[in-house]
Amino acid sequence: MVNMPESVILFRYNVTLTRDVSGKYIISHECLTAQNATSRCESVNVLYEVSGGEFMFISSTNEQTDLSKRIQNKTMNLLETATLSALFYEKFLLSEMKNAEYHKGILWGGLCLLYLLGKNACVFGPVR
Repeated sequence: MVNMPESVILFRYNVTLTRDVSGKYIISHECLTAQNATSRCESVNVLYEVSGGEFMFISSTNEQTDLSKRIQNKTMNLLETATLSALFYEKFLLSEMKNAEYHKGILWGGLCLLYLLGKNACVFGPVR
């Protein structure tokens, strides 16, 4: 959960890895959702969903239509081998920090928080 000035937001992240025909692991599905954590309403807002390396959905409010389009264009053909948060960091975060118009939306905030979580998480494989 994240405590933002407007409300407490609960983010859910799902990533599914599978092996392709060559035996290499790929990202077959990735999804980031958000909802008001203090509300009894079950409605969930999908921030983005990627399946098979292609966007199924990306959130674009009026302020963030340009950002959503730029994300789609700059990550094309890369989403099977890298998560959107990693590509967002590499292609947007550092170069767009000075562009304050992007910092307003939940898509920007969600991707930044997801990157920070991934940077600090440790993942261990099965012990054999």
